[in-house]
Amino acid sequence: MSWIVARIKIVPTKAGKSVSPDDAQAFIDQVKEDALFGTYAELDPGYWRSRMDRLPSALSEVELLGEPQLSPDGLAAYIFELRLSSELFPPAMGGVQHLFGILAGDLMRFTLPPMTLQSAVIEDVQFPDDWDFKHFEAFRKFVSNDVKSIRSAFNLPDHRPLLAYSFKPRVGFKIESLRQIASEVLDEGFNIVELDTRFLPLNDSMLESLINLAGELGSRHRRHVARLSLNFSLPTDIALDVTRRLCAECPQPVVVKIDGGFNGLSTMQALRRLRVADGRKLGPIVTCYPLLQGTLSQFIPRDTYVQALAKSGADIIYPGGRPDLGAMSRSIDGSGENAVRSAVERYQRLSRLGWPMLSIAGGVYPGQLQAFYELLGPDVAWYLGGAVALHKGGPTAGAKLCVNIADQSGALREKAQESWADDLPSGLSDECDAMFKGRSALSDELLRYVSPKEHLAPRNGLKPYNRAT
Repeated sequence: MSWIVARIKIVPTKAGKSVSPDDAQAFIDQVKEDALFGTYAELDPGYWRSRMDRLPSALSEVELLGEPQLSPDGLAAYIFELRLSSELFPPAMGGVQHLFGILAGDLMRFTLPPMTLQSAVIEDVQFPDDWDFKHFEAFRKFVSNDVKSIRSAFNLPDHRPLLAYSFKPRVGFKIESLRQIASEVLDEGFNIVELDTRFLPLNDSMLESLINLAGELGSRHRRHVARLSLNFSLPTDIALDVTRRLCAECPQPVVVKIDGGFNGLSTMQALRRLRVADGRKLGPIVTCYPLLQGTLSQFIPRDTYVQALAKSGADIIYPGGRPDLGAMSRSIDGSGENAVRSAVERYQRLSRLGWPMLSIAGGVYPGQLQAFYELLGPDVAWYLGGAVALHKGGPTAGAKLCVNIADQSGALREKAQESWADDLPSGLSDECDAMFKGRSALSDELLRYVSPKEHLAPRNGLKPYNRAT
């Protein structure tokens, strides 16, 4: 027997006051009954004994953990484990989204007068090894892409991160403008131009034009591997059809974007289960933004959500919570240092298996890029929007700047070995500082170049990236 284990913190109350451990036990017992039977009492064992193919004790159990804690409101908070049989959530049958629907849907949505539930947070979800293995077999084995195969598919030099431009503006542009700007950005050395999470084809005609453009741009660049990544966060049947077309008609590797929204898990799983593949005999490289990660975080821990998307077939994903270097050009207190260190360690932990490839995204500006390279290395992709689009010389100049920073960061990192790297050449760092001056809602101070030796080295617990470790 193997369990899926959710660790949950609850604050049950009676007439606005804390409840006793006995009351808390009664409440979590009802959680178990509701998860199993959907009733306020145990079903009659005499009647159901011969009508069940599993004993109730093999389906679910609960356990209070430790002593009550004080919540911010001064009430007693209890932590308990809810254990559900992993057999009830077979991965190949959509078990992970079924579980997420329960956790974020109707779990603990009952009343148990005179108790009421003031708050509940699911702090952690753990899957058993055999369940993880089945999920891997269903959606990743021999069909999804890991960091090594992605780097190989794009022929990336050892020092170079994957460079992707998240096209801006997000919506409202002409397809011809996309063709011109994407071509110029890819000409500068970027590997991917990707349509933003807000952009969907408006009709079949637009979709056809985008598919043709993806083929055209993929065939045009001979100096390096360059792709247009279309947002296929579409109904699953449409996404499958158009991805098959790309895999049949476009150069390899094929890259598509399927975000972690309402149908993202199912679409990725269908793509992997049906073994849709490009000319490499591997599935297309699927990029993903975990759209619902923040919204669902009370009931589905952020990393659990990211890992579920990866297990379901996402190959490149922004995990959220990148190290916040925005204020590093000024003095920061210990809590800031701890936050940056924790974020770096989280990236390292999430990438330990070699898949998926993680990215930095979400408002990264050029002055931060060398610092991110120093902390995370070349196996973390750079997904850049404003860092390219907002250059005074236009996206082409922005792309050229970011490519130069990537190459200089790699060379300086290799030269420094175990020490922090020297700063970028002054011309590049000055261009970073000038890029947004007087043009951003953020202060110029927050958008300055972040120096490894000046701004990273003094921070306790931070170390430069070392591929060997």
